[in-house]
Amino acid sequence: MEDITIRKSTKADIKTLLTFIKELAEFEQEPLSSIKMTEETLLRDGFETNNPLFYSLIIEANNTPIGFALYFYNYSTWEGKGLYLEDLYVQEKYRNQGVGTKTLKYIANIAINDNCSRFQWQVI
Repeated sequence: MEDITIRKSTKADIKTLLTFIKELAEFEQEPLSSIKMTEETLLRDGFETNNPLFYSLIIEANNTPIGFALYFYNYSTWEGKGLYLEDLYVQEKYRNQGVGTKTLKYIANIAINDNCSRFQWQVI
């Protein structure tokens, strides 16, 4: 397997994030017209606020982006703070090589370090 790294995304990754969002829609056989997300919205909601609505990660193989994960925090009246993984996408060429598992473990560690009582993800 290639050298896989996972890092927090930055403002410089906005175009890459939107590209991966579109690739995910194609993978899910959704029309691109169903995507209402824009670069401006991603920038505003995730990077230009003291209280981001989401956090995202870029997955790289040999320093080339191959996927992303987007998550946010929620709250349970019974359990407290939780982490919800909205999307995890890896380009087809890199699937079935443990990239998704490595990313899930990375995010689980974020949840543990941020004192989350649970980590949720729903798969289509």
